[in-house]
Amino acid sequence: MALLPIVVAAGRKKRLVQIEWLVQGRANPERQWNWYSQKQLGGGALGALGSHVFDYVSWLFGGIKRLCANLSTAISQRPDGAGNLQVVDTDDTCQIMAELVDGTPVTIVISTVAYHGRGHWLTVYGDDGTLVLGSGNLQDYVHGFEVHYAPPGKALEFLATPETFPQTFRDGRLAPFIALCQDFRQTIAGHSTNLPTLKEGVYSQRLMDLCHQSHVSRSWVEVTLENALDR
Repeated sequence: MALLPIVVAAGRKKRLVQIEWLVQGRANPERQWNWYSQKQLGGGALGALGSHVFDYVSWLFGGIKRLCANLSTAISQRPDGAGNLQVVDTDDTCQIMAELVDGTPVTIVISTVAYHGRGHWLTVYGDDGTLVLGSGNLQDYVHGFEVHYAPPGKALEFLATPETFPQTFRDGRLAPFIALCQDFRQTIAGHSTNLPTLKEGVYSQRLMDLCHQSHVSRSWVEVTLENALDR
């Protein structure tokens, strides 16, 4: 929630939202074939990371009006537990162009096979300047994020933000999971209602389905009330 005022402050009007999530987690072709390599199990860069991107794009900027996606697979085979090569039928890189309901263009590039990738970065270009939120930490998807902002004609400057998680763990995913469990507990006790619902999850999944549809048809796909939830 602390990011929302900063996003609004980036400008009276958004001109472009650009997202890059480039990591090397599956860049080694020797990494074992598993669910991540299987489309029927929801694997792939789009399924693993794109779901989170669609969720925060919707949360921060509103619904998506239409999109166009290209999905590619750089590593087409991986060894299973017995050392036998198995076919990878999921994407390890996806490129998405989208347009928000308010008309703002969005570009998204996600890859899990990018050696020395630059990490996870969200850039908002607006009437009143540029806002950058990102982390180059390739070992942890959660910690290490910084916020930078610059008005027109000025250099980007670091903006101090509150520490989101008071404790860090060897596996960075534990901190947000614990925070989410605490929010669940507060909501069940009637002390909070600030939680996503199944609606947000279904919405993100439907957008991923439309990305697959766009990739197959090689065309833009409209996000309508008939193929996505009413935002």
